[in-house]
Amino acid sequence: MKIFGSIFKMQCKKLLNKSLKERVFRYLLVGLFLNILGYSLYIGLTQLGFNPVSAMSSTYAIFLYLSFYMHKNFTFIESTPGPSKSIFLMIHASAYILNLSLLYFFVYFFGFPHYLVQAIAIGVVAVYLYLLLNFTVFKERK
Repeated sequence: MKIFGSIFKMQCKKLLNKSLKERVFRYLLVGLFLNILGYSLYIGLTQLGFNPVSAMSSTYAIFLYLSFYMHKNFTFIESTPGPSKSIFLMIHASAYILNLSLLYFFVYFFGFPHYLVQAIAIGVVAVYLYLLLNFTVFKERK
């Protein structure tokens, strides 16, 4: 009987790992798509004369709804509905503050080029968001 129990546990772990890998892959696909579009818009706005903070803020606001829709319907499709959109918005508000802080600090205090800082900040914020969204808003079904 112990053998069957251990086989069952191993199969559950394989399914969990497969599900996690698929979820991460879908998150990367959606993130890549959204961030290429968002970064392009950010660069376009700065070329039009927007300061980096205004350009990042505008881009963030535009892509917030699209992010929720795509993650809900593609990335975390096997998850429960989650607590609410308000938690999603609070998490994104904290991610916005993180992005804003990185951009402001490294551009205005250290003089780094805004386009480089924003490109790196996108990666930092993406990891931050995945961890928070995965374990709060879009919990995996049991």
